[in-house]
Amino acid sequence: MRKEERDRLEVNRKVIEAVVNFVNYDFKKSTLAEALNIAALLDEALSSAHRSFFLVRDYFYQYALKNISSKEFRDKASSVQKEWRGVVDFILEHADRPMVLRYAGPEQFFFYGEGTRFSLQVGQMPWLAIPIKELEVSTGIIDDLGKYVEKGKQIFPYGADVFFEALSGFPVSVIKGCPACGKIFTHFSKREKEYCSVRCQHNTAELKGYHRRKGQK
Repeated sequence: MRKEERDRLEVNRKVIEAVVNFVNYDFKKSTLAEALNIAALLDEALSSAHRSFFLVRDYFYQYALKNISSKEFRDKASSVQKEWRGVVDFILEHADRPMVLRYAGPEQFFFYGEGTRFSLQVGQMPWLAIPIKELEVSTGIIDDLGKYVEKGKQIFPYGADVFFEALSGFPVSVIKGCPACGKIFTHFSKREKEYCSVRCQHNTAELKGYHRRKGQK
């Protein structure tokens, strides 16, 4: 693999990690400084991947500079987080089926999960020079004639296109949901990993053992 390709994969990896960290962050227990920092990390990752500035952190500053209560601030922070959680949940649910990404204008991109690896096939026009404000993603199937048949669609927020682009080339298992605690986690290793942590794995094993012993009595 050439150095340029390695560097691009590393940038994309940071995007994926930044999005997952942002989605998992507990804004209810955070200070203003901590919340701004987690938003800044997401900004930095998205900007380095797209060579553009994003408004995630600016969104927080907009409310932080106003004399609002901590509850109001947490509500605003959580609303941004909820939008990004929707993007991640969509990926987890539809990673194994064909997708079409659409923007305002003639740009159209086919995004396939193919069951094992994300693969972004760019259309006739290159990626937009500036980040888009709205991304429409439709899911569907490929019929016997090789034609894409749309089954449903969803709109995603500003910056989501960079996240989709960053996933291209990675296995679909790069983002997973822990069956024990529900936390979203990244997994870049070739080894199989079902739980987000050793703790969740051990707790699940102990719970299964408890139910098994209880059933034997």
